[in-house]
Amino acid sequence: MNELIKNRQLFYSQLEKIFAGRELQNFKGKSGFSNLLSIKSKYFKEELLHLWEDIPHIKQLAEEISPEDNHFKFLHTAQLIKHILGLKAKYKKENFYLVYLWYPVPGEEGYIHEQEIKKVAEVFKKDGINFLALTYQELIINLAENCREKHSEYIKYITGRYL
Repeated sequence: MNELIKNRQLFYSQLEKIFAGRELQNFKGKSGFSNLLSIKSKYFKEELLHLWEDIPHIKQLAEEISPEDNHFKFLHTAQLIKHILGLKAKYKKENFYLVYLWYPVPGEEGYIHEQEIKKVAEVFKKDGINFLALTYQELIINLAENCREKHSEYIKYITGRYL
């Protein structure tokens, strides 16, 4: 196995410590640039109601943005909520983190997106969802500060490429 791939695999094992400050049993990551799906009525059917029981604020938000989201211009809140439901179907809500990685953009659009992230983060926090929104730059800087010694080759690569 080439050294960069080996370092990358070891490196990812450190991510949960940076995100949570503690080990998580299951760490799943996903990065998506756009997913315009809405929350369809099937998510509110009887057989899935148990997933909503301990997240009433998120359910209220989901109902407000369904079937069409007129509240958020840049943040795809429906997709984040569906990720929460999927994670809740498999894990207790205290056993997962939903991490939203994003690129900041200058101007009004960037400002609106950041405000939307903060608004959604408040709702998720009310229902006890572990949610972390980080820019890719924040993530890379954090990783560089905490993992440079163990993963110097990979840190050099990602900082050189993305910062």
